Amino acid sequence: MKKILLFIFLILPTFANSFDEHYRFDHWAYERIMFGKTESREEAKKLLDSYKLNNLEVRDTNKPYLGAIIDGHAHPRKSTGKTLDIGTEYFIEDLPMLTNKANVFMSVIMGTPNTYKSEDNWNYYYDFAAEHQNVLTNCHSNFIGMAANKKKYKNSEVNKEFKETIKRFKKGQCYGLGETGLVHYNKKKKNPPYGGYQPQLDLDLKHPIIDKAFKFVNEHRMPINLHLEPFHEIDGIDRLTEFKNFYKKKCEKYPNAKIVIAHTGMMPTKDLEEIFDYCPNTYTDWKIAFHWSSLWGFEDLHIPNDYRFKLHEVWAKSMEKYSDRYFFGSDHKLGKSPAHDVFVEHYMKHVRLMIGSLSPEVQEKIAYKNAAKLFKINLNQPLIVGKQ
Repeated sequence: MKKILLFIFLILPTFANSFDEHYRFDHWAYERIMFGKTESREEAKKLLDSYKLNNLEVRDTNKPYLGAIIDGHAHPRKSTGKTLDIGTEYFIEDLPMLTNKANVFMSVIMGTPNTYKSEDNWNYYYDFAAEHQNVLTNCHSNFIGMAANKKKYKNSEVNKEFKETIKRFKKGQCYGLGETGLVHYNKKKKNPPYGGYQPQLDLDLKHPIIDKAFKFVNEHRMPINLHLEPFHEIDGIDRLTEFKNFYKKKCEKYPNAKIVIAHTGMMPTKDLEEIFDYCPNTYTDWKIAFHWSSLWGFEDLHIPNDYRFKLHEVWAKSMEKYSDRYFFGSDHKLGKSPAHDVFVEHYMKHVRLMIGSLSPEVQEKIAYKNAAKLFKINLNQPLIVGKQ
């Protein structure tokens, strides 16, 4: 009887409010990324204790999920002089080693919405994925960012890059499309105490290149990873209704496309579930906020956790109800800075606890089975790091 009661207690939703209880800085750079540009721990604590999502109920557990994981959304980076100078230790070439250590069976890597700005970074994902059995890359959607930047790129250049993406797919170098960033605001502007800058991208949702992209994935029954930020409260932006209608129209028009709404849609669960109910071909990847910028940047974008690194109860229930629609996608940017070196040490530890807080019958779906089905990943292959 005691064992049964203990199990029930462990999975009950709880309210946590202690700052110090949830922070352990085992890596020299982690405290810096968690406290941003605040002048002291005390200032950081006051700000984080005021975080508006802290009043949400959370799902608690001390029993992590220990099985395999597929990371369906990752952005590892090459080393640069700048990142080496600031002490960054791990880069894209270290990804197979780190993911193997973390028991991440496969990583699906992809460009960010702003990768289009740097042509030097357009092709190395294709080469890297070809050399590693446990890495898959999406076909790049740089043509989307180019289409949004009319001052720099002509329509002929946009269409040329789109055709290049199709060629890559036909050569077997990639599968799926994305991350396709249609609307991407300056989330770092929200960071206290001084804000920050992140390039914005806002493509007209009626632009013809969007339908070209959808026709491509619809024809090949592939996933397309879509990034649209419905809210930017600091500038009074609320486009939720517009974006929900966009998803509904596209899912009807392109029923064979596997529409992945990035980062749990960056909207409330009830609105994401409304899309799920309307569109049988929609899915979502879920990430956690694990540093200062992601916590504040996603505060109005309904991130599934807060600074306590526990899954909000409303998101846990949604994952259990729509267990065939969610899959894990870290959105990690290994190689960006020393703080991103903590992929295994911190990030995956919290992810496993969150998955472990879900009902046992859905944990494997969320962790890897849904992603494997979506990306046609062979689950029978051995986890081998290195060349095929």
